[in-house]
Amino acid sequence: MNKLHDILKAAGELIAEQGFEETSVLDIAQRAGVAAGTIIYHFKSKRNLLFVLARQIKYNILNHARNAISEASDPKDELGKLINAYFDYAQSNITDILVIQKSDPSLTIDMSCFPNKDYAMIVEQYRMLYCDAIRRGIEDGSFAYAQTDELASIITSLLYGLGRLMCYGTNIMRYRDEVLHLIYKRLSVQ
Repeated sequence: MNKLHDILKAAGELIAEQGFEETSVLDIAQRAGVAAGTIIYHFKSKRNLLFVLARQIKYNILNHARNAISEASDPKDELGKLINAYFDYAQSNITDILVIQKSDPSLTIDMSCFPNKDYAMIVEQYRMLYCDAIRRGIEDGSFAYAQTDELASIITSLLYGLGRLMCYGTNIMRYRDEVLHLIYKRLSVQ
């Protein structure tokens, strides 16, 4: 098996279980079946390992959303598919969501420096999927006027906040219909 894959998998599992600060390089090495020096050799530090792991997770969320909207029939369908994609990803990848929630790299890593900007860029690309769907809906008259950037930020923050509830064992799937109703109600043409 690939050592880097094993290290990232072990780190994700441990961070999801006990948090970033409580997870040691030695813990990760033991679970991955490698020497602690192997982790330092490949990642230089536990913080860099977190960055690589978090960037991979955010990229997976972005790609999952892009795939979900690839066959959307209109802006409303696209927005619904985006929201549903987050819930589906969270349900199928609980560990990923817990890693992001328990170790939020944007709070512990300087996102203005290269290569950390990659993480911020992926987060922004994800938010822009919502912006684009809302903008197209406003343009074609299927949505009422809205401050597109602000509403996209509110939606993605709401979804992120729901992900936070997963840290407390909450099944967020019960909120899916309410989130869709809330967003559609805000954008409905009067």
